[in-house]
Amino acid sequence: MFAKPIIAREVENKNGYLACRIRPVLLSWLCVALPLNTAWPAQQNTQPTASGESASIIPQALGIPANCYDSSPVAFNNGAYPGSLVVAGASNCLGNKYLPFRWRDGSWQGFELPQSRPVSGGWVESVSDDNAVEPTLTLMLMEAGYNSAWVKTAGQPPVELSLLAGMTHAGKMVISSRGDHIVGSNVDNKTDSRRAVRWTRSDSGWLAPEDIGPGEAVATSKDGSVVVGNGGGNPWVWMAKQSSGGDLVLLDQSAWAFDITHTGSMIVGKRNKPCATSKCNFYPAPVYWIKEDGQWRLHDLEALDGVDSEAEGVAEVDGRPVIVGYGYTNQQGGILRPVVWLPSVDGSYGAPMRLEPQGGAFESWASAVSVNRNGDVLGWSDRSSVDWTTETVIWHLFGQPLFKLNAGLNDAWYNPATSGQGFFITVFPDLGYVSLAWFTYDTELPAVDAVANLGDPGHRWITAIGPIVGNQATMDIEMTSGGIFDTPSEIVRTDPPGSDGTLILTFNSCNSGTVEYDIPSINRQGTVPIQRVANDNIVVCEALATQ
Repeated sequence: MFAKPIIAREVENKNGYLACRIRPVLLSWLCVALPLNTAWPAQQNTQPTASGESASIIPQALGIPANCYDSSPVAFNNGAYPGSLVVAGASNCLGNKYLPFRWRDGSWQGFELPQSRPVSGGWVESVSDDNAVEPTLTLMLMEAGYNSAWVKTAGQPPVELSLLAGMTHAGKMVISSRGDHIVGSNVDNKTDSRRAVRWTRSDSGWLAPEDIGPGEAVATSKDGSVVVGNGGGNPWVWMAKQSSGGDLVLLDQSAWAFDITHTGSMIVGKRNKPCATSKCNFYPAPVYWIKEDGQWRLHDLEALDGVDSEAEGVAEVDGRPVIVGYGYTNQQGGILRPVVWLPSVDGSYGAPMRLEPQGGAFESWASAVSVNRNGDVLGWSDRSSVDWTTETVIWHLFGQPLFKLNAGLNDAWYNPATSGQGFFITVFPDLGYVSLAWFTYDTELPAVDAVANLGDPGHRWITAIGPIVGNQATMDIEMTSGGIFDTPSEIVRTDPPGSDGTLILTFNSCNSGTVEYDIPSINRQGTVPIQRVANDNIVVCEALATQ
């Protein structure tokens, strides 16, 4: 029997009232529906829960890496669509080791740890949005009782970040959305002193960190110019100057900041609120800060069931800040639940919307970690009320986003398992059609004495065209024959169209798709997973897909 993975636990004894805050370190994948009383947005649907409520949002689990006991989320990118979503975290694996993993396109992938160092494990701390194919990741690696800070960029081994003079190890690390800044902390293990720092990427690599404030930096705007942190008894905001350095502004006492929007317009966190009864001295209450009259002003959010809650993450969805976090129910002694605060038309926030654990089992615990611009909420959930295995999950607040076929998919595609064969695909968005050419071979090898003047006797090419419907195109196969190389010829084509079979082309992301074929003349049916031969057009595709 293995206990829940715990990255950080805070326990406060409040005169008889015990509240635990549990943060696992791995991730999951989920589907969501909005309750009917939500003011924003308009598109909503409902889904019954096991507890009998009228509406709920149930997660879809992302699973667990092979040879591991759990998956725990830390962060994910702002992914335009599920296929480009990258989730980061760690997992408790064989040998009782925490190992770093990332999830993408339906599977978990591990990292090769540095062999020259006594690294015993670690986890992925954050994910950038600077590259649609391979985002930059920050890793915290454990070695000889210390944590060291590393960066993993596309196609390169991890690189260690340097520390401030006199500091022994690294604390939290968060990379900016653009991938050009990392914020976090450096720690002196001897004195337990801690300084917030910011690393900047240059053409030659990552520069030495700059000291930006007391304590620890916990979040940054997309360009790294606005940083929030906690230290010296106050949360604070640091704003970079155009020349060098920056200005640090203290926020409210007895409060903690946890996240900031990519534009740097809103900060979320918690504050200590006095109890109304003698059962406790104070309890954590969710809050947010926005700028009013040039000053950062604190605003309270309504807690779940009026008890302990915290705002953990925030993102702008269609220009409106959506806040996520967790709260304890006031039933059965308090059960941890993920919650979402949605803004009304006037920008105010009402009661939080409660998200559900896997299966909707009331006794199961779950929590939200972060949210992105699509309204995807990242978190973790128990598998059930009797199985405390923690899995990473994602709740889609506004429904599964449907990928749009666009001209950024125009490219050469293939299945690595059948290298030497492949597809040319052309999308015509204005016409609403897709054209495909499949370069393949006959079902059997040609006779050994077969001769072709040009190419191989076994070469075959198939063309197809069909209308776009959502993220698919159902296409009629056309066979052509009777032609001669570079010579006007009377070509014979399929008659009637479609009688040679059909292809169903499906894309859920800019880097992967499937070709499902049914060719009655050879009695063959199957599905070919395809990926790009080269990744040059992925960024273009991602941009077009969001329009």
